Amino acid sequence: MIRLQSVRSLAAVGLTVFGFAASVAVAADAPVTIPVKGLFPEAVERVGPDFVVTSLKTGSLTRISPDGTATPFVAPGTNGLVSAIGLRADPARDLLYVCSSDPGVSTLTGSAAPALTAFRLSTAAPAGRWELPGGGFCNDMIVEADGTVLVTDSFNPRLLALTPGASALTEVLRDPVFKGEGFALNGIARTADGSLWVVKYDDGRLFRLAPGTAAPITEIKLSRDLGLPDGLYAGPSNSLIVVEGEGRLSRIDVSGRDGAITTLRKDLSMPTTALVENGTAWVLEAQLDYLFDPSLSGKTPGPFRLVPVALK
Repeated sequence: MIRLQSVRSLAAVGLTVFGFAASVAVAADAPVTIPVKGLFPEAVERVGPDFVVTSLKTGSLTRISPDGTATPFVAPGTNGLVSAIGLRADPARDLLYVCSSDPGVSTLTGSAAPALTAFRLSTAAPAGRWELPGGGFCNDMIVEADGTVLVTDSFNPRLLALTPGASALTEVLRDPVFKGEGFALNGIARTADGSLWVVKYDDGRLFRLAPGTAAPITEIKLSRDLGLPDGLYAGPSNSLIVVEGEGRLSRIDVSGRDGAITTLRKDLSMPTTALVENGTAWVLEAQLDYLFDPSLSGKTPGPFRLVPVALK
């Protein structure tokens, strides 16, 4: 497991996966192995029974069928991808959004500026690219019902937005509370009650956001420290599901300004993100410590996997 001090000093990642229809199904309790060595997937999405994962190392997208068959979807470097980070689908508009950033570990490092990119779900053809104003680290995002995309910037204390038809990203919220040591803002989620949430990777703090109000940011007092929180998702009954890089998947039940954390699984291998669906979280074991921890330099990680965890 990568040391906290090492991770905090790095330009690391956030995570998502995407899938396409396939005829093969597997048991819901069976992990899916990603059979691509050196991929270092960071995020996952789904359409039908298939997954699609991003790659921190190669700047590509790969389809993974439920039986573990890998098929290229977006070639390395397409549309300016460097390290492919966060991933979100917008099926209503035939779009797949991908955060492209440069933490210095990609084979394409230095080839393009950080940006929000888009591809057609139906064809994988590039459908847009919007660079982060002033630079930064495009990490994670959500797609709102009207098609607006909200993006977290891990190197600047801000949220960015791409509104339908816009030609550029705009800054919609900036606050010193989001500043951090190296890698800060990460996962973002909206729960069914309309609340918007963000989590910080460096210090594990969780915030409820209400942009446009007089007091838009509320910090949640958690029952324990979160360990390198990354992917953040809406869970059952307005709870939150969070992937902790220290090896856990957890649920947060918020009441007022207090958040009670329940650990759902704690033996995961450097997870980053998950696909939350139908009472299950498919957690991505990214093993990014093999990219960033000097003590693991030159060593080979085990297979990358998507591990199903029941959301009880």
